[in-house]
Amino acid sequence: MVTVSAGNAWAAVNRRTRSDAFPFAVCIALFLLVCQVSYASERNSIASGSFTSGITSGSVLVRETGGQWVVTFGEDFVHDGSPDPWIAFGRDGFQRHGIIGKLNQLSGSQSHLVGPKLHPPDFNEVYIWCVEHNTSLGRARIIWNE
Repeated sequence: MVTVSAGNAWAAVNRRTRSDAFPFAVCIALFLLVCQVSYASERNSIASGSFTSGITSGSVLVRETGGQWVVTFGEDFVHDGSPDPWIAFGRDGFQRHGIIGKLNQLSGSQSHLVGPKLHPPDFNEVYIWCVEHNTSLGRARIIWNE
């Protein structure tokens, strides 16, 4: 016959609980760390704005996804037309080295990949730019989330 006292039973439970709790605590700590890093990274790599000048209106979002920067126009995006519309970044004004690429369509949601030589956080504006006439067709001031 085995006799188990309350003290011995509690000691056995306590040993088991401590040994099981350590891997669980490590998993929780790693999960929280990953969430915090992910949140900080996402928080620092999103900018948004709206076109407020020119013949262009609608919203724009600049974000980093999987190491690739993307400029996305919202469903409300409308460009009233021009002969040669391009998308570009600017910093307190248009900058030729900030050209991203040709505008795909005149309205609706669309996304454009940003080339590896451009670093979007260096800019505070997105332009629709007429390369042929060297003039702005719309400007959106973008605000980076911090």
